[in-house]
Amino acid sequence: MPKIFGKKFHHYEVIDSTNAEALRRAKEGGEEGEVFIADRQTAGRGRMGRSWESPAGKNIYISFLLKPKLAPPKAPLLTLVAGEAVFETLFPLLPPPLKSRFRIKRPNDLYLKDKKVAGILTEAGSSRGEIDWVVVGIGINVNADPDDFSPEIQETATSLKIATGKEIDREPIISALVEAFEKRYFRFCEDYAPCH
Repeated sequence: MPKIFGKKFHHYEVIDSTNAEALRRAKEGGEEGEVFIADRQTAGRGRMGRSWESPAGKNIYISFLLKPKLAPPKAPLLTLVAGEAVFETLFPLLPPPLKSRFRIKRPNDLYLKDKKVAGILTEAGSSRGEIDWVVVGIGINVNADPDDFSPEIQETATSLKIATGKEIDREPIISALVEAFEKRYFRFCEDYAPCH
């Protein structure tokens, strides 16, 4: 069971972006381990200013608020931590023929059958040469159908449902992801920096 993550679990039916909400909480003095999750985002964000398409009730949009004692150049390493946690969470759900087609495309994407199935956005705030907070956002395409994606990304995006042909319950994925992320985050803290 998670030790810290999810003790404060913020769930929204609709929000602009879970990362944006986590950033707001971080600037207000939010606690390490707060988790933000939405059924739909109206302004989901990806890396380099791209949007993250977020149809209602189909996928996972989740952000974690972290407060590691870390030098700013090390913050991007937490993207890799998140990628490993997503891989660990989704790999057991895939039938054997798909397991070999699932991979992490560093630094921030996961691909299934050569199409993006998940992405990670890490944002940080710092002062006096030390990280004050880090927000790690994860988007996983779980039950999206092809027509849920805009024409621009239909050839490059997929979902677990599209790949497996089956609808998948999101709740167990969320629980497993929170647990996997916390485990890997604390391992990271042991190796690189104390957690707050």
